[in-house]
Amino acid sequence: MQIFVANGTHQHIAFNYRLPEMTSFRCLEIKAGRQAKFPEMLNDSEVSMLVAQLERYGAVSVPDVKHITIPRTLIYSVDRKIASEKIDEARRKDEEARQEIAAQKLEEAGMAQFPTDDYMAGATKSTSLEVNQLGDQGQENVKGGVDAEITVTKTAGRKTTGKRKG
Repeated sequence: MQIFVANGTHQHIAFNYRLPEMTSFRCLEIKAGRQAKFPEMLNDSEVSMLVAQLERYGAVSVPDVKHITIPRTLIYSVDRKIASEKIDEARRKDEEARQEIAAQKLEEAGMAQFPTDDYMAGATKSTSLEVNQLGDQGQENVKGGVDAEITVTKTAGRKTTGKRKG
């Protein structure tokens, strides 16, 4: 039996593997958007071991391409070449997964810039301001305006000094 592996990412991948009778690792280079074939003819137990290694690395079988949710995904097929449409679909899914992770990391980075509400609750003083809206199109002054909450801390912008912890 033979195993075909396709690279559904935009990066070249060098897949290191080992079969049971081998004492050293072998490397199969799979270029971005291409497929490669393992050079060995394999029996059933070797196929299952190699498939397990592929899945540990993040590979999915051809029918499962639609379920790709993580980047760096390889696609494998036993005894059958992989259609270019499936490789293209895997590349689209890989890109979507990367965009999702990037958006999540960006959101987490933005949240790291601001203290949490629990932290700020102890240092917050609340006030309500009355805003008079000026009518520039013949309207009269309107009272009532906007309620706003302003947070001021004594340590805002101050450089901290002291001993390091840890």
